[in-house]
Amino acid sequence: MKSSGSRAMKPITLSILLMLCACCVWGDEVLELRPRLAEAAGAQGQAYVELRDRLVSTVSTNALFAAVDDTRLAWRERLVARICYEKSLASRRLKR
Repeated sequence: MKSSGSRAMKPITLSILLMLCACCVWGDEVLELRPRLAEAAGAQGQAYVELRDRLVSTVSTNALFAAVDDTRLAWRERLVARICYEKSLASRRLKR
């Protein structure tokens, strides 16, 4: 009798595993981003603008997008992530 189980991984299983790995990487990137978001969230005036612009230019939009809804972050950190994410998207649109 032939075994119904297959040693080869099915494409759907592989896809799910790859998505989970990507989410884990983004999650780690958000935790690494947290001190920078906290610093920007606590800054005021020109210091805030400089920190925000540095985040926009150095952090991936995927990491900013993940940080927007990450409940491990304080609301101010998520707000900074949202502002940076939208600024990043706006600058990409202007480049087109």
